[in-house]
Amino acid sequence: MSNNLFSHHLLSFEGRINRKTFWIRGVVICVLILVLQFIPTMMIPFPGKFGVVVDTLLFALAAGAGIFAYLVVVWAGMAACIRRCHDLDMEGWYTFVLGWNVIALPFFRGTPAENRFGEPPKPPTPKPQRSHTKHGAGSPFAPYDDE
Repeated sequence: MSNNLFSHHLLSFEGRINRKTFWIRGVVICVLILVLQFIPTMMIPFPGKFGVVVDTLLFALAAGAGIFAYLVVVWAGMAACIRRCHDLDMEGWYTFVLGWNVIALPFFRGTPAENRFGEPPKPPTPKPQRSHTKHGAGSPFAPYDDE
């Protein structure tokens, strides 16, 4: 289940995502890129402690892991941009048009009905209302009704 969630929802170029999902993914991807910039330096806190060969191997391993993770994050970012283009009923190659990418993807509303790329993204399910059975209408803790 989680593998399908990761591969389909984060790495797939098919389907559509709305503006809110696009913004959330964008922020998460930016944070991940910032963190991944420091993986090689975080792996070796004391250079020279283990010897030149071991330090070099550890650095190469950390750099390789960082590059792999960075590529996965960039792929997820491209998938989000392309799926956002699909929500605007446009081909994914519009992602590479810089002005359009900066203006349209984060701010333009997607097509409300089904388009050639599929159904519109489902709106988030509303949270269930909490019942106020503990505090009655006369209680100072009861919610206010603005009329």
